[in-house]
Amino acid sequence: MKLKELFEVVNDKLFWEGYEKTKSILNNEYTLIAKAGYVKIDAKVKYKSEQFRIEAKDKGGKLIGWVNFEKVNDKLEALDLHVDLKHRRKGIATEMYKFARELGNDITQSSKQTGMGKLFWSKDHSK
Repeated sequence: MKLKELFEVVNDKLFWEGYEKTKSILNNEYTLIAKAGYVKIDAKVKYKSEQFRIEAKDKGGKLIGWVNFEKVNDKLEALDLHVDLKHRRKGIATEMYKFARELGNDITQSSKQTGMGKLFWSKDHSK
């Protein structure tokens, strides 16, 4: 076991209803919003989600991408990642992963990756 594996981290605050952090990226062309993921309709106030989500919006506030994470063995693992075709190849997905790490999380490779997901991970997102 590597020393780093003893100190894997997931920021538990991200999973609570009401959590929200924003960050402007790519010369203020886009905004990232970090928040709790899916919360049940009948959930009580301050409900804890099983997921954490980062959304990407364009200048007009239109949702153009997202990544949903879940906690797996003290790390985050992506459930799904999407960026609209028109906005791809600009670094938005990379910025979403970077933001998740800035919020105090380690991310591990998903066991459910598609071919595109494996290619994305192999670039530099494993760091």
